[in-house]
Amino acid sequence: MAADHLWKPFDRAHIANPYAMYKRLREEDPVHFSQTGEWIITRYEDTRNILRNSDFLVGNRFEWLKKGIGYFKYKDLNFTNIEAAMKGFILFLNPPHHTRIRKFIHQVWNSREVSAIIQQNLDTLLSTRPDSLDLVNDLGKPLPAMTIGKILGLPESDYVYLKEQGTVMIKALDLYISFKDIMRVNEAAGNFISYFKKVIEHKQQHPDDGIISKLIALNKQENVLDGDELVSTCILLFIAGEETSVSLMSTGLYNLISHEDTLNDLRNHPGKIATAIEELIRYDAPVQIVGRIAGKDCEVSGKTIRQGDTLTICLGSANRDPEVFENADAFIPDREPNKHLGFGGGAHYCLGDWLARIQTEMMIRSLLERYKTIELLNAVPQWNNNLAIRCLMELPVKLR
Repeated sequence: MAADHLWKPFDRAHIANPYAMYKRLREEDPVHFSQTGEWIITRYEDTRNILRNSDFLVGNRFEWLKKGIGYFKYKDLNFTNIEAAMKGFILFLNPPHHTRIRKFIHQVWNSREVSAIIQQNLDTLLSTRPDSLDLVNDLGKPLPAMTIGKILGLPESDYVYLKEQGTVMIKALDLYISFKDIMRVNEAAGNFISYFKKVIEHKQQHPDDGIISKLIALNKQENVLDGDELVSTCILLFIAGEETSVSLMSTGLYNLISHEDTLNDLRNHPGKIATAIEELIRYDAPVQIVGRIAGKDCEVSGKTIRQGDTLTICLGSANRDPEVFENADAFIPDREPNKHLGFGGGAHYCLGDWLARIQTEMMIRSLLERYKTIELLNAVPQWNNNLAIRCLMELPVKLR
């Protein structure tokens, strides 16, 4: 008889709804050494403490990929595009390298004028006032790509191509990835590298008001990034500003539409939308899991973690911990306080959280202003095959 594992990351049923698995882990073995070779952390306090503790390092996902790249070189398979594309991804870097690049990015990464860009994109996407819509593929995916493209200073005509590459590239952040996925990620990474090298070369000669031009100008003054890091940072900014937003908007809209009373209340009281979004993030987190490496021997809730051990931190589980959140499995739109960990915590708190929040709020406002009813056309949601980034593949609705 097969072992009854507590941790089943490849099970499609758990990808669609991981919360029963999380509940069992929290109750039976909240610091669990799994058959996949890493520690699974599921309680809120353990999760928050690890995220804030500099003794737990990031990069296990990137180190695994680099080891795989080195191995496949001996098989005459070249996957070095992945390593080059992710060289400057601060979510895989530790201080002081992480601190240096994140501080540099924050000097140009801000929210000024973003609302006007988002509203213009929403008006364009909803201009025909359709009576049916796929809220993922017709709205949730194009909006963030159009928005971050405009912020970065990229041609509007390129957003579909970049979105396609980003959808593939985000699979590299999943902790469980197949050989076929690696091949596809490597191809997308190569496409991103080629694209942004050309963009940087053009903007060095023809600067504009976009973030990439600002990065180039600032880098000339401070010399923080080498050439590969600059390209990698551009890729990161596109993905950070786009994929998290897609995930929050698709999952959030599904959960809102599934709670008709809440949707109607927000239509009548739009000032409540921001608070409801925080509950959407807690209730069904867009980022479900992140990884860490133990930088030294330590203890977590009575379990000894050895230096070099890898940990899978379940943000989605921490946000459903009944020790912290009353009636944790219920969606309570006016929940306060709401100290969720939906975008992580500590030094590696999600870089694109503010953009995901503002786009989701403006999308909800625009839909509620335009339509009196939003009805789901598919009662069974189709989730992407990615345990780390939770997102719907489609969300068809009828609009009136």
